[in-house]
Amino acid sequence: MYQNVIFDLDGTLLDTLQDLADACNWVCQRHGWPTHPVEDYKRFVGNGAYKLLERVAPPDVEPAPELISQTMEEFTQRYSAHKSDHTTVYDGMPETLARLKGAGVRLAVLSNKPHQAAGPVVERHYPGVFQFVQGALPDVPTKPDPTLLHRLMEEMGASPEDTL
Repeated sequence: MYQNVIFDLDGTLLDTLQDLADACNWVCQRHGWPTHPVEDYKRFVGNGAYKLLERVAPPDVEPAPELISQTMEEFTQRYSAHKSDHTTVYDGMPETLARLKGAGVRLAVLSNKPHQAAGPVVERHYPGVFQFVQGALPDVPTKPDPTLLHRLMEEMGASPEDTL
């Protein structure tokens, strides 16, 4: 049996799509860019906030580092203030996590969501459930790169053999 289970956050533990779309569309409006339907965000998410912002920008916009940095700051501020407006827990997840925890499994979250946002979102929706929460960090590659996973497992004292 696994002693540790590491979960993804967005789209696994929480349905965050509407809040992510709202924050991105707010950034788009600020820059005079077209907004996108929430359904489109299913294709845009998955590789961290920087990549998300590159994907929502119009194709004719040069993703210069200054612009990405500015939009990232705008997105982070907006999302931080509205990260739980529509976010919901998926059906059955609280019960599943309680069963795992009851069996003595240590639970963690590894997300491409910025680290400063990941912890508060997890704690708001799953208070006291996860011992470890790791979000994306500047200058560290996001998933699927294994760098943060290995760092998290080291912090947990977990090995690949006992971790799912």
